[in-house]
Amino acid sequence: MKNLKFLVLGALFIAGSTFMGACTESKQDQAAEDAKEAIDDAKDELQDAGDKLENAVDNAVADIKSEKNSVKNDLDEAIKELDEEAKRVDEKIKNASAQEKTKWEKRKEKLEVKRQELKDDLKEIGDETETGWKEFKTEVTTRIKDVKDFLKGEDK
Repeated sequence: MKNLKFLVLGALFIAGSTFMGACTESKQDQAAEDAKEAIDDAKDELQDAGDKLENAVDNAVADIKSEKNSVKNDLDEAIKELDEEAKRVDEKIKNASAQEKTKWEKRKEKLEVKRQELKDDLKEIGDETETGWKEFKTEVTTRIKDVKDFLKGEDK
């Protein structure tokens, strides 16, 4: 009887251990599967974030390129206006008295200085990187506005 008790208890112990081991193994398998899924999800999210960052960079570069083209066009237009004014001033100089000639020659010198500044800006526009672009754009926009104000405000 004692032996039977030990035998039954031993069998229950072995069955319980096997059952517990199988349960633990199943939990380990599930945990491994869950971890694998979490890693795959993290990889997917990282890839999505990388794609979004790449798109944002591409969009920023495209925006800066577009702005550069716009500023270049504004510079070209301002230079053209200065050239037209210089031609007009040349005509004034030809027909002016000595006193007026001096006045027009001074204006022509100012036009040439402003034109050279814009030409220098035009050369620099391609060299500006994204980091210095905003400051450069602000300076050039201000200079173009000054040229337009100059053309409107002084004797013609």
